[in-house]
Formats: sequence, structure tokens, C-alpha cells
Amino acid sequence: MIKGNVFDALNRKEVAVMHCCNNRHTMGSGIAMTVRRDYPEAYLAYLESTSNLGTISHANSIINAVAQNGYGSDGKRYINYEALVACCLEVNDLAYDTIAVPYLFGSDRAGGDWNIVKAILENTLHAQLEIYTLV
Repeated sequence: MIKGNVFDALNRKEVAVMHCCNNRHTMGSGIAMTVRRDYPEAYLAYLESTSNLGTISHANSIINAVAQNGYGSDGKRYINYEALVACCLEVNDLAYDTIAVPYLFGSDRAGGDWNIVKAILENTLHAQLEIYTLV
């Protein structure tokens, strides 16, 4: 695990930052809200996409992985593991050398089990995986 802000990875060539999005065309909290605020091209790509589960949109080395069915703060699991696998397979076609993700990707607000999510990322992505934590 790398200590620091996941967006710092964008300072290197052939690196993309991937984050988990919902299928409702909202980016209202967490990493998604940072993308919406600080990376408008990536947010626009998300708005212009179908946002179907298992799809991605991307711009300026930010990958929006639509693996979350809805959203809420009620403790339910909103991440769809099969959709995450589909997103990762699509990301492989982008041919980045490294994919950077935030710690607890899909496991904090989306309610997933971090061990399952991490295993999916490690076993499905062809690129080197970097996990960033602010702590």
C-alpha cells in the first residue's frame, strides 16, 4: 500500500486512477465527488456514458468504473462484484501500465467486502495495481 493521495499517481506516465461509480449518474461523495469537482472531463465522460453496470468511461487518465448499483448510507452492499469484473476486463483494453485505486475501493461507501474487491482487482487487472491510503 502507498501512503498518499491516489490522484498523485497521475503525475506519472502510463498510470490511470480508477474509482468506483454508481449507475445513477451521481458523483456526490468520496473519491467520486473529488473527480466531479477537480476532473471535469472525467465527470463529463461519466455523464455522457450509459452508466450501465459493468461499463467504464474515462478521460485524462481517470477511469470511472460503474460497479455500484445505486447508493446509500444504510449499510447495504451496493457494489456488484460481477460488474466490477466486467469493468476490470474493459480497463485491460486501455493498456495502462499501472492502475491506481484508493484503499477500500468499492468497500467504504459502496458496502463491499474489501478482501473480495481487492482479490477481483488483483486477479482481473493486467496492469500493475497500486493501492493508495491517506492514513
